[in-house]
Amino acid sequence: MRINVHNESATKQNPKNEIVKYAKQNNANIVLHVHTHLATFAFDNGVYLLNPGSASLKKGYDYKPSFGCIELCETKAIFKILSIEVFEKLTSDE
Repeated sequence: MRINVHNESATKQNPKNEIVKYAKQNNANIVLHVHTHLATFAFDNGVYLLNPGSASLKKGYDYKPSFGCIELCETKAIFKILSIEVFEKLTSDE
């Protein structure tokens, strides 16, 4: 299993196709796509696409903070996108 991180903005016409193309060019079957900060998971043309979202950066969207986890086993990979519940804001001046 080969994992790549894609941090560049893909083309606006079809970003999923561009990311899959990037994966194929780099012999990857898993791509972490982190540019949009929106949590998503997809499987396209033999490639798993995972965007873990963002633990803090909203980028103007109504969303819940999240992060991603990949557990690599001998014969499979398990993908999770986990929501973060924010209970209180902690600052150093309190």
